[in-house]
Amino acid sequence: DANRSANIESNYSTAINGNIETCSLHVLWDANLMVSANEYVSIQKDLLVAGTLDIDHEGSLVMLDDKGTITSTGTIRIHKTTPELKPFDYTYWSSPVQTADLESVFWNSPKNSFHYFSAQNFEDLDNDGSDDDNNAWVRTSGTMQVGRGYTSMAPDTNPFLNEQKVIFTGIVNTGTIEIPVYAVEESIPDRHYWNLIGNPYPSAIDVELLLNHPLNKNLLTGTLYFWTHSTPISLDDTTGVRSYSSDDYAMYTLGTGGIKANPNGEEPNQYISSCQGFFVEALKEGLISFNNDMRTVAHNNNFFKLKNRKDSFKENKIWLNLTNKEGAFSQILIGFIDGATSKFDSNFDGIRIDAQNPLNFYSLLEDQSFAIQGLPIFRGDEKIQLGLNSNIQEETVLKISIDHTEGDFTGTDIILHDKLLDREHNLSASHYTFIMEQPQRVNQRFELVFKPTVSTLDVLLEEKTKIVWQQIDDMLYVSTNKKD
Repeated sequence: DANRSANIESNYSTAINGNIETCSLHVLWDANLMVSANEYVSIQKDLLVAGTLDIDHEGSLVMLDDKGTITSTGTIRIHKTTPELKPFDYTYWSSPVQTADLESVFWNSPKNSFHYFSAQNFEDLDNDGSDDDNNAWVRTSGTMQVGRGYTSMAPDTNPFLNEQKVIFTGIVNTGTIEIPVYAVEESIPDRHYWNLIGNPYPSAIDVELLLNHPLNKNLLTGTLYFWTHSTPISLDDTTGVRSYSSDDYAMYTLGTGGIKANPNGEEPNQYISSCQGFFVEALKEGLISFNNDMRTVAHNNNFFKLKNRKDSFKENKIWLNLTNKEGAFSQILIGFIDGATSKFDSNFDGIRIDAQNPLNFYSLLEDQSFAIQGLPIFRGDEKIQLGLNSNIQEETVLKISIDHTEGDFTGTDIILHDKLLDREHNLSASHYTFIMEQPQRVNQRFELVFKPTVSTLDVLLEEKTKIVWQQIDDMLYVSTNKKD
């Protein structure tokens, strides 16, 4: 327990013998301590490793006291395995140890795929999601700076390995860690300062504790961006049909929630796994502070889980998808949250990054595009402007649909208003399809509105009603309440 110290005198596996909670821990020279997936070692004070300490993929090592020390004359290894990869996929990484070497850790990745992101160099005056000068991604090598995010490409092997196993070796990071972020206050309107940072610990950290830390609250917006693996557009030589995949970011906003980046993905939650790099938006220049209070013994196995909020009864949320049958995908989240306003709130609203995705779906507020938008508590008379940007070169049939909802929309139909066709469609009953003939940005056509649910029985009971019609999917059903 946290009041007693422990010596590991022979081989010990948490999968067999259980988790360890201790005041201080000493791994003796001829012993191996293996922390298995979904298991943990939690240390109040100091760690001494004379033998071997292995933290398996999805296992956690947590130090609680920021002043606790780590001494190693033996070996400490952090094992990580990526999700399934395809050739040329990039992963965003962060080092959990003090002196990780890029070429050693990612020994089977192309050496020209190691980059960090320079917020100072990034400029996107044409708002296409790309750096105008192509100098924001900076080639690098050697030692990874603790707390900074880095890119590495999938293994360059023959045959190709569809996952990458890496090992970080050395003294693990603990205590207070600071990483600089860049921004210029009162600069060009609507300019965003993206900074690629990462979890510096061999355990998950809690986003809420990170962003709400007194030293961090005024430095960052409340949105985190996680790059997802994707594949390029492919063309079937026989049919001429193109297949699309989403080059996009899964996102998590502190006050509203998360969205996924592809149909088979999951929504990020408030926990960031070890070794995970991610983008944040800085509001001003300063030092982001990490400390041991942010660390958690759990949630290192899968950071794409829904958040369980105690006050969820105050929240109504709608996830909408924009797709085509060839695989293009973009998702948005509209949340009605206690504490949010109808104007921009950095902790509730997440800017859509145009990442050259075939489709970009967003809501509009103050001429800005949002992938996640938080609004005041649901009343039922809201009107939300929706927009989209299609980069698909050929004519395509697009579909807007409800992925899922949370909260209570009982008695309310979620309506998509197509102002171009002057048509209202009940998304609660079925998806809505329309044709895009060419690449274009559409900001004035669609809005989301809400209306009280009217059942077929209610319509039939109206005295003057003779014909009742219902639209289900793409079929129109007509009936009458008159027997003659």
